[in-house]
Amino acid sequence: TGWKEEWVALRAEQYLRFTEGLAESSKSPPPARPRVSSGTEPSTTSLQERSLRERSSQRREERGTKEWVERHKPLPKVLQRFDSAIQESVASGMEREHAETYHALQSVKGALGAAMREGRKDFACSTYALCDALHATFRKQQQDWQQKQAVRAAVEGDSDGPFADSVLPPLLYTNLEGKYGLQEGDARWRNLRAPDEAGFRGLLSETLVRANDRVDCFSEEGYRVYADGAFVAVDGPIVCFEAAESNLQGDHSPVIIKQITVEKPRLSRRSTPSRKDMSVASPVSAASPLSASFGPIGEKLAAVSAPLLARFSSASASADRRSSSSEPPEPLSRQASLSLRQQTSGAFPPNTLFRLKEIKPAGSWLAPDGETRPGVDLLVVTATFKAPSVASTSANGGKMADLPVSLQYASRQAFVKGLDDIITRPLLTLEQEFTRDYAWTDYKGASYTLREEWEYVNGPAVPATDKTPGTRDKDNGGVTLQQFCDRINDHIAKRRVELKAADPYAPMPSEANAFLTREEVLAVRLYSGPAYQVVNHFLRAIGSMSSYTTGGFRRMLATHPEATYTATVSHLCRAIRKLSAIT
Repeated sequence: TGWKEEWVALRAEQYLRFTEGLAESSKSPPPARPRVSSGTEPSTTSLQERSLRERSSQRREERGTKEWVERHKPLPKVLQRFDSAIQESVASGMEREHAETYHALQSVKGALGAAMREGRKDFACSTYALCDALHATFRKQQQDWQQKQAVRAAVEGDSDGPFADSVLPPLLYTNLEGKYGLQEGDARWRNLRAPDEAGFRGLLSETLVRANDRVDCFSEEGYRVYADGAFVAVDGPIVCFEAAESNLQGDHSPVIIKQITVEKPRLSRRSTPSRKDMSVASPVSAASPLSASFGPIGEKLAAVSAPLLARFSSASASADRRSSSSEPPEPLSRQASLSLRQQTSGAFPPNTLFRLKEIKPAGSWLAPDGETRPGVDLLVVTATFKAPSVASTSANGGKMADLPVSLQYASRQAFVKGLDDIITRPLLTLEQEFTRDYAWTDYKGASYTLREEWEYVNGPAVPATDKTPGTRDKDNGGVTLQQFCDRINDHIAKRRVELKAADPYAPMPSEANAFLTREEVLAVRLYSGPAYQVVNHFLRAIGSMSSYTTGGFRRMLATHPEATYTATVSHLCRAIRKLSAIT
């Protein structure tokens, strides 16, 4: 079954669960004539409001049926409605098929995200289709950036030049609260500013996230959304998405959905806002002028390779757009004289990790027009997602080299639920868990016991070459437990100073939660040795029982005195979170 076969049910659920109000019901009721009423008789205004809510609810229920969707919102009709946006996406580099998939499914992103959070598979085809369209577009986007970097390096003679900053997408924005806000699709966004015990502020969102840099969405009051034929101000802070280059941890830039050239508003106070003020620099794109894309070396680029640079010329892109129009293309000199800017719309796929980087107070930052200072806070976030890749490996594969499609941890529900319900109150201490009488063998037949592993990590390290994975503690001979603690905490202290110097607004765990305790170092030492095997067996068993939580089986296993490793897992999780905060 393809995603198109899921459309009717998907659209119906979107109406039922995520359409709060329809256009005709969002208008305020007409003012009622004042009248004297008894204390028990409801006023005319109250009756009108209740009637309005009832009619809105009835409309949602009516439209939340497959029959209504098949009659009024079939997929061909929806695609026709989005035809203009689809054409703009295609002109910006998206494949036609991917553009149609994206624009149709973004209109039901709330229902798709809810299905993922609830672990349902009824809209799996739609989820995969949306992610595939976004990831394919992102890879094509990356190839274009690499080509532009190569051209810049050829001209400058320096492959490490500052070109990477100019090809990244601009800062994109959206509202956190109110109509079309991030909280509308995923309520967990409301806790974005609240740090957890390790100082992390953010969330993993299963819902598609969209943003743009339209200047008409900003006012001194805050963010504005287009609804019912006009721009309407919404309350609450504005969220800004800051792009970065891809690295080993994943991808950090939005997928560019479309880029169009619009007239740039004249600035009365400053003409070139800086990135520090949260304004938008012109991105490099197929539709931007050479001067905007490459700065002062635009003329050099044209001299090096005119055919190649023609791809990046706004004149070429403009001529293509006007090829089917009766209007002749404007001369290049006329285009250069216009005050234009690049307007960008982007999206982040489901399962993107968002992290709050800093908060800019109301009135202290500039909107994309370089002039407006909105009177609301700006929440600057970074994003991380990982596009799926198919590895070339054998069907059987090794322990760490299996096919990507076969690697999973229990279920999506187990992953989302996490371990908080079982590690908050461990039954035993870490020492008690590792002084039980239990022995096991690894896949090569080497034997271990819990007591032996506990005694080893509490004593000085002894390099051993007879271990299955290789030499244990090869460069740590004679290092004691206290020395391991001092070594890692000295490193954490150094990294905290470095990170604060690089970014004073970088979120950090408090001093009380920043450094590893003795038990946390022991847990890391145990898990990085042969004991990882028994801990992993415990975690897999817990994960497989996640669907039976209400029956108590998961908790029963976690509190069984002969089977539990909750203390080990608890210390290990805290250690990993503290280490991740300084990496």
